[in-house]
Amino acid sequence: MAEENATGDVPTGRRWWPWGLVAVLLCGIVLRLIWPEVMEFKLDEQWFFEKCMTVGRSEPVPMTALHSSVGPDNPIQSLLVWIALARLFDVQEPPDLGTAIHVVNVAALLLLAGYSLWGVRRDEREPWLWATALAAVNPFTLLFHRKIWQPSILPIVLVLMLICWQRRERPWPAFFWGLLSLLTMQIHLAGLFLTLGFLFWTLVFEDRRLHWKAWFWGSALGGLGLLPWLHYVFFDYLAHPVARSHWPRFFPVQFWIHWTTEPLGLGMRYALGHDFTDFLQWPLVAGRPTYLVAITHAALIVAGLTIFYRALVSFVRERRAGRMLWQTVTTPVLQPVYAVCFGYGLLLTWSCLGYYRHYHILSFPFMF
Repeated sequence: MAEENATGDVPTGRRWWPWGLVAVLLCGIVLRLIWPEVMEFKLDEQWFFEKCMTVGRSEPVPMTALHSSVGPDNPIQSLLVWIALARLFDVQEPPDLGTAIHVVNVAALLLLAGYSLWGVRRDEREPWLWATALAAVNPFTLLFHRKIWQPSILPIVLVLMLICWQRRERPWPAFFWGLLSLLTMQIHLAGLFLTLGFLFWTLVFEDRRLHWKAWFWGSALGGLGLLPWLHYVFFDYLAHPVARSHWPRFFPVQFWIHWTTEPLGLGMRYALGHDFTDFLQWPLVAGRPTYLVAITHAALIVAGLTIFYRALVSFVRERRAGRMLWQTVTTPVLQPVYAVCFGYGLLLTWSCLGYYRHYHILSFPFMF
């Protein structure tokens, strides 16, 4: 976030950035923890809360969890993590469970900040610090970090997976990368495409760095939890499948449209629906609209177009110099971004299983 001179010192006029980062992080923490009673409590949220209160007490542990958006039920781990969270925080009411996930995602944000400050090289630190700041106050991130929903518990798992992946030449990080990858899939089935996307990128570009033996045993251990779900798929679901594939969605590029707009905070119609127009009029002063939200959206669109224009100019300049985009994949700061953007994005698109915006929770924090 600040340029450095030849000695590695930050110019005096730009030493304010740590305070700016702290201020943004505090804002993000407050927005996650404030007003716990203001929460979504639709059918999915109700199901998770009720199961947290009854499973292991008045009813046995089921073989599977809530059904997925593409057909089969989710693995039982997507419920067990919530039950563990409910027991840990002594949950009695729905807002209690909401507060539990708020705290977990505050921990994910702080872990990302720590990784950005101390987990990457100094010359690669700035993009990760910007990603941390944007993720802290992004409206979509705030929305999903406050939901009682199985994808909403994934950010802290994803940051841990990133840390392990970056150190995959060592035995223990490679082991836990494999373990966490399989756990991600068991919490939300879209994690299958994320896991395969990361693995594909590693095989193609950085296979010599991976400690394969440790990764294998970590993946094998994580895969044990899938056995009950695989039994259900082969002996129950496939006998009476409920297909929800959407072939017309194969060709559009919603994944990458959202990849470029969500970091800018654009597209809140997804959550607000018909109320989005009213939202643009806020805040109200003496009952009259000020349209400051609409003005902010316009400014964000201009910022996005400016970023796109500068990226296009840079791409043309690199092309004229004979350097193609694919030649940058060996840059450590970009490897995980490409792995998610192209690995996860392409596999999710090519699956033809339909696309849902909440699948982008598994892009945390890479699209920022």
